[in-house]
Amino acid sequence: MTNGGSKTERHFLIVGHGGFLNRGCEAILDTTFRLLSEWFEGPTFTVVSFDWANDRRYGKKWGGVTFRNVSPEKWRSPHWYVSTARRLLHVPAGDWRAAHRHLRGEYRKADAVLSVGGDNYTTDYSAFPGYYLDVLKYARELGSKGVIWAATVGPFDDAEVRRKVVEVLKDTALITARERLTVEYLESLGIAENVRAVADPAFLLEPLPSRAALSYRVGEGADWLGISASSMLWRYISDESGSDRSKVLVQLIDWAVRELGLSVALVPHVVDTRPGAPLGRNDYLFLSQIAERVQRRDKVVLVEPSLRVGEMKHIISRCRFFIGSRTHSTISALSSGVPTISLSYSIKSRGINQDVVGNQDFVLGTGELSFEGLREMFCKLREREEEIRSNLQNRVPSVKEKARKNAQYLGELLEVEASEKWGERRDT
Repeated sequence: MTNGGSKTERHFLIVGHGGFLNRGCEAILDTTFRLLSEWFEGPTFTVVSFDWANDRRYGKKWGGVTFRNVSPEKWRSPHWYVSTARRLLHVPAGDWRAAHRHLRGEYRKADAVLSVGGDNYTTDYSAFPGYYLDVLKYARELGSKGVIWAATVGPFDDAEVRRKVVEVLKDTALITARERLTVEYLESLGIAENVRAVADPAFLLEPLPSRAALSYRVGEGADWLGISASSMLWRYISDESGSDRSKVLVQLIDWAVRELGLSVALVPHVVDTRPGAPLGRNDYLFLSQIAERVQRRDKVVLVEPSLRVGEMKHIISRCRFFIGSRTHSTISALSSGVPTISLSYSIKSRGINQDVVGNQDFVLGTGELSFEGLREMFCKLREREEEIRSNLQNRVPSVKEKARKNAQYLGELLEVEASEKWGERRDT
């Protein structure tokens, strides 16, 4: 129930979702649905997906969830739709609001528009996050509250990009920032009143020990090292020789098996295995190429891409150690108390480790990535294993409480108190 006669049925429009073939996106949505269903009484959701053709099949998994395409469903190419809409509506180039016109009704009926994705408001993937800024502009124009949901923001080195970002973010109804480093960066830009410190909702994801997950004997009969990485990692490494830097992982696996007696579980976390999918969206192909090159193939298990994110978390939780470049794979490991090395190309890895572990001792930047450097850090991880496990056991519960704060701050924005269900859960 809600207080003060407030509206009990809330509808949320979720924009920025990349698709469930990115298991990190699945983790964010799954935990967001569950979290808001605890706080609000019977909320409903419309999710705008960049991979609607695949995602629409999962609508029945959650009650009250509808999926819409990023472009009108009858248009095959969102870029074709946007360029045509711009011409017909006389919208200037660079203004992405035209991409949302077919969703006008969804924006109008939403109590809040949640811009998800984790790192869309950075320059990790593009020079300017114009599309995601215009999500917030369009929400404001149509009378809804724009929210940046559990995100990393920045940094923006280009002065003009930074100016445009600040202009929009200052007028955003709410920004829940998933790392303290993001909060501090926003404060340096003069953005503070609408910012709240939280943790990524994926810290609340429950492992799923399904029959498929249990078929992998990870954690049994040997000590296991889990690895989640993709070819995308190498795009952030400057290597004038043009050599294949993925050999770093092959070398590490061979060493860990030979010298430490470890078994290795390769866990793909972005699993677009469709024909023509970019290699950076097909961790399974990349990791299979790694597996084929190791000396002891019998000591390596490659997890099938069909497993859902909870099943993958169960496998990760059974590992003794973990190395990951996919952010949400490392969140699965850290939230399970597994000593973890984060292969980092952005602020998000540093910020998450600082908040969860209390330091950045086991964050390895892409510029430092070599077999020798990774081996040295892994040896330190093993030496400090018990300390790290104890530290995570003590700190992760408070991180999960910070993840729940996302719902609380959204409720405060909409002037809604916790539902009775939330109160009952909190009292137990």
